[in-house]
Amino acid sequence: MASKHDQRCKGCPLEKLGSGFARTDGAGRSGVLVVAEALGEEEATRGTPLVGKAGRVWDRIVSRSFDPELKRYLERDDLIHGNTINCRPPNNVLVGAPYEKGAIDACRPYLLETLQRFKPKAILTLGNSPLRWFTGQWGIEKLRGYIFDTEWGPVIPTYHPSYIQRGKWHLARVVEADLLKALKVARHGRDVFDVPKRYLARPTVEEAYNFSRKRLLSKPLPEPEGIQTVLENSQLPDAKLASPARFTDQSIVKEISDSGFIDKLYKSSSGK
Repeated sequence: MASKHDQRCKGCPLEKLGSGFARTDGAGRSGVLVVAEALGEEEATRGTPLVGKAGRVWDRIVSRSFDPELKRYLERDDLIHGNTINCRPPNNVLVGAPYEKGAIDACRPYLLETLQRFKPKAILTLGNSPLRWFTGQWGIEKLRGYIFDTEWGPVIPTYHPSYIQRGKWHLARVVEADLLKALKVARHGRDVFDVPKRYLARPTVEEAYNFSRKRLLSKPLPEPEGIQTVLENSQLPDAKLASPARFTDQSIVKEISDSGFIDKLYKSSSGK
């Protein structure tokens, strides 16, 4: 039997369509909050998030994530688990459903209460729904692994375990890496990674330049002599006969360089 709705579910579009109800679960010893999308059938019955089929995939990912500082593998209670909505939608469908926005808005107070109560030091979002809740952006395949600065703290998006369960088992290691990244951010702050203060999925031109100029040792122009050296040392027979001009079109870059723009940038960055 599914756990009953909360009294505050009145007025939600899933008040009668949805089933079950689950609050936040976990001790959160690591300071990491994990936010998934919605309940599945088993979660709705037990009243606990991430304990169904996808939850068992998640538990395996957690149990094989080695904590180098504690020198042990992570446990479920090291984390806090929650959802963007606290019930099971019809047929487990949330993303793209006509009730999605209304249901997420109705459950927003629950997630806000979780954030205020636990004050997580890092948030790992599973899937597109919580990604959009925290960042307003969409596209987990492009945005996973980024660190987003939000009013609730650093947010690291990754794949939902249900996606892995649908034949994407090779991505389990990716999720594991994102989980360990969230753990590291929770302990040492988001600046522990060698990135600019704001590590954005869509940086401004100035942020991209400031990040790049510290790592460029010379002009970013591919020299034909260098390409020729690579071709001559290649193990491919045809490479030695190839022309370096086939591998680069310097016309636009050369035009910018001839204008003196690149020299001015490097002169400015070196303080000369």
